[in-house]
Amino acid sequence: MSMQNNVVIGDDNTLTDSKQINNNIDITQTTQDIKALLEEFSEEFNATSAKGQNKIKDAIITDIQTKPDLKTRLHKALKAAGEQTLIETVNHPAARVTIKGLKAFFEK
Repeated sequence: MSMQNNVVIGDDNTLTDSKQINNNIDITQTTQDIKALLEEFSEEFNATSAKGQNKIKDAIITDIQTKPDLKTRLHKALKAAGEQTLIETVNHPAARVTIKGLKAFFEK
């Protein structure tokens, strides 16, 4: 590995591995954040009914609009991990509706 004009030239896998580790940490943290929000709003709304799941989704979308860092991390995690992976990882009755709603929100 050598330095030329302050640019590291060497094994590309090192950089890729580092980015992958950072992405995994971000996705793990974001998954925990989604779970916490789902649990928080499940206390207010019934997470097992379609109506309750939609209310949870709406509450989370409203909530993240006041938290730009979380909003950015959610968007990045959705892009990096994918919708289905997040749904499976979060493992909550309202996860599917919420994550699909977040995806639609970010596509606007």
